[in-house]
Amino acid sequence: MIIDGISSLDQILNLSIDPEKQTKKIFFKPKKNAPALFEEHTQLYFTNIYSQLTSIQKLRYNQLFASFFIEQFIVFEEDFTNRILQSLLGTPLIKNNQLLSRSLNQMITDETSHSGLFYEYNSILLPRKLSGKKGNRFFTKLNRFDKILFHFFLEFSSTRLFFMLWFLMAVEEYSLFITNCLKKHKKSKLGCLDPNYTKMMIEHSRDEARHVQIDAHLIHYIYINSSTLVKKINYYLLKLFLKNISKPKRGGLKVVNQLMKEFPELTKYRTTFKKELGLLGKNRDYLESLFSPGVIPKTDSLFRYFYGKSLIHLILPGN
Repeated sequence: MIIDGISSLDQILNLSIDPEKQTKKIFFKPKKNAPALFEEHTQLYFTNIYSQLTSIQKLRYNQLFASFFIEQFIVFEEDFTNRILQSLLGTPLIKNNQLLSRSLNQMITDETSHSGLFYEYNSILLPRKLSGKKGNRFFTKLNRFDKILFHFFLEFSSTRLFFMLWFLMAVEEYSLFITNCLKKHKKSKLGCLDPNYTKMMIEHSRDEARHVQIDAHLIHYIYINSSTLVKKINYYLLKLFLKNISKPKRGGLKVVNQLMKEFPELTKYRTTFKKELGLLGKNRDYLESLFSPGVIPKTDSLFRYFYGKSLIHLILPGN
């Protein structure tokens, strides 16, 4: 492979049948007074208004954001990853590569098993009226227009419109970054981290570590079989997509709205919350916390190999 740390597809497939490398079911032990993530992995942390929150308010925001964070993975894996991979499996280019086809089918199988893990944790973290039954989402419900746009991209994804695969690889590698941070440090400024959340992310990472490598093979294979024009088009589509997706929108605002419901004294900051979250799309520190080479090293290395620049260059202010 053209970048370090990527095994062959044969080796990756062999790992997928190793029980020690597969995501396992967890029996959660509720611990409701603990933070789940480090503060610097939440959105509000990068705003000025965050300093106005009390320790108790910061803790609850952390828990709510952690729930939103894993809801995003549910959407990503159920609605995004599986649909785009199934679309690619129907294309002649992928059909002609049996090893890659087998790898993508294995990814689909893996992703399908993850949602139950996430839903179960949220049933502990959220009030019953928010967590609901399996299949319900609170923070990540899409409106009709977003659903149409989202499904358009997924249904018509092909080996010519492969820019979404860069996002796929980046998100899966970001998940590994968060997991490694949780494994290394058991305590944050808000207190000892919830071991349930850490265990869940560790189990999830068993599959994600393989998926990042499959993503790299998939992007490489499609890229070298694409024309110069198609490569350029995907570069600019990715730039537009990342600039849009990196700005906190309804989900991030829903987290804050729920925080205000639980702490009515914060409603006086409603306009400030919305304004400052909206500015994060131009906040260099926030953007680097998502897409810097140190956070997504394999994705960045592969992108730099093909396009000659770091992926974060696409979204930093002024570019």
